[in-house]
Amino acid sequence: DTSGIFYLGSSEGVLKSTDYGNTWLRFNAGIENRSITGIAVATDGKVYCSAKFAGIYFSSDGCISWNNLSVSRQKATIIGFSVNAAGEIFAADQAGMLYKSTNTGCNWTIADKGITNQSTSEINRIIWQQDGKGLLVKEKSLFRTLNNGKDWVEIPLPEGMSYAFLCPGPGNSMYASAEGNLYQSTDFGTYWSQIKAPDYSDDNGFRIYSGQSGILLSINKNADIKRTEAGGMNWMSTFINGNVSGFDWGAGVVKESGTILFVVMHKGGILRSVNNGISWELVNNGIPSQYFYDLVVTKSGILYVATGSGVYRSTNNGDDWNAVNTGLPLGVVRSIIVGNDGYLFCGVDGQGIYKSAEPLRVENEMAVTKEKFTLEQNYPNPFNPATTITYNVPVSGSVTLVIFDVTGKEIARLVDGYKKAGSYSVQFSASNLVSGVYFYQLKANGCVETKKMTLIK
Repeated sequence: DTSGIFYLGSSEGVLKSTDYGNTWLRFNAGIENRSITGIAVATDGKVYCSAKFAGIYFSSDGCISWNNLSVSRQKATIIGFSVNAAGEIFAADQAGMLYKSTNTGCNWTIADKGITNQSTSEINRIIWQQDGKGLLVKEKSLFRTLNNGKDWVEIPLPEGMSYAFLCPGPGNSMYASAEGNLYQSTDFGTYWSQIKAPDYSDDNGFRIYSGQSGILLSINKNADIKRTEAGGMNWMSTFINGNVSGFDWGAGVVKESGTILFVVMHKGGILRSVNNGISWELVNNGIPSQYFYDLVVTKSGILYVATGSGVYRSTNNGDDWNAVNTGLPLGVVRSIIVGNDGYLFCGVDGQGIYKSAEPLRVENEMAVTKEKFTLEQNYPNPFNPATTITYNVPVSGSVTLVIFDVTGKEIARLVDGYKKAGSYSVQFSASNLVSGVYFYQLKANGCVETKKMTLIK
């Protein structure tokens, strides 16, 4: 600049000399050792620099601190979203950058303070806990945050645990699959131990998922899904009803909707299980795309899937899908998430982040579901010894219909399993019961209704 101070952009940030280049000091507060591709001093004394894959920065205090001038996501390919305990949205792009929004996507800032691995390798996945802890894997590095992503600290990984795919277990436990091996941590990533992995004949590895019921699922690139029960390492193959030849795991996303499991295979489609992963069926009806990337389940059980031909929605747990692409540009949608405020976010290939024009009407969706959820009075009533119970469920899903006596003891379970949306009738025989008052209760998709019936012999 005009005072004789020199600034130098390097592969590890900005260097500054105040003695005509005899000595140099590094000033990277806010830049985090990024590769600098250009640097200039304005007439007002501000210093500007361009950082590789990170946009433009400026300093108004002689490089003591740097601020990002504008984080442009207009041309980015966002491959994954996540939401931390504070409701802040994180977006990882294909170039290995991590961005954060604290105002429902209106503005985005770089959020990789402490992530020393500045390669262009993708960030595999971010796992959050309710206490503000988070873990992410980038290439051969594992990073942890204790403050909702304000800064990250690298944690050493065991030998061979490169490019790990993380999934949370109960409490502070974590699982990670890497290069055909399976690891477990019980202290949120500080220490890892190798445990028994599922046996696959190929060497292409697998991805791991821990379900709410405690099961573990593994998925390889050929849609070979294996499972093991909680606390056990006895891996068993599962059954898939349908042709899965040519499937490619790609995303390998697993999501839960109540008691129903979904697996998104990159090339092939969406698999659904209604029996805790024991068997699977293909549920792609209404989706023309061959490529699938991500899936999200709203609080009211509505599904949204990101595909090579846009976004599709299902209100009946995958039985049918309809396009919801108004306002989205044509292109591949690689990532999708619902923020805590109800807005839907999509990452469109090479075209940045898009946000729904208004929040999803979760309350209204749930109200409609409850309005169509009905349990009729049994007929005849009083009865002896048999009666018929009719019910209606507006959304496909897990349904139970149980008979209780006046003490609350379960007498019979008439329905217990997956039912498609519709009306059903089931007969109940009380030939082995004594006269008295009994209750029958229907549960489906978060709705519960109980009625009374009378047996007279």
